[in-house]
This record gives sequence, C-alpha cells and structure tokens, in this order.
Amino acid sequence: MQHKKSEEECKAVVWYQMEGQERIQNLKIKLEKTGIRKFSISPEGVCCVPEGKHFRRVGMLRAFPAHETKILIQYLHKDHIYAVKKGKYLWLSWGKERK
Repeated sequence: MQHKKSEEECKAVVWYQMEGQERIQNLKIKLEKTGIRKFSISPEGVCCVPEGKHFRRVGMLRAFPAHETKILIQYLHKDHIYAVKKGKYLWLSWGKERK
C-alpha cells in the first residue's frame, strides 16, 4: 500500500511540474488583473471564484490529481500560493486576500 501511495505522489509532482504549475500561474495572473486573489479547484479540476452567493467557473485543470493534495499544497507554498483543503475543494489564495 505504501508503494502505491508514493507512486501516486510522484504522479502528482510530475503533473504539477509538467502542467499544473504553469496553468495555475496563468490563471492566477488572469484573475489578479480583475482583482481576484483566490479560487477553488474541485476534484474534477474545475476552477471557480466566489461571486456573491454563487461561484463562477474560470478554468479547468486537466488530469488534476485531487487525491494527492497534500503534496500539491507543499509545492504551491513554495510558489508563494497559500493552499488549503476545505471539504472536497482545494482553495488557493495569494496576496492580501489570503483568508
């Protein structure tokens, strides 16, 4: 079981380095231009921002490794993005609106 877990962690790291990091950074830059400094990622990779009582879809992360958020959080923190798992969603924030 431990071997499979580390294999899944490795896949998550490869996903982040090969695709996720760039896509998340691009989305972050796009959102910053409109004053938004946080978004959520669903287990399916759907990225949304809060808008009143609802959420607006702003992007999609293909092959998002939702079961390995612990390792992703570590890598996001290295990139100065605060990340926290709330329920089934991973919330990312940066800058002044980090709550």
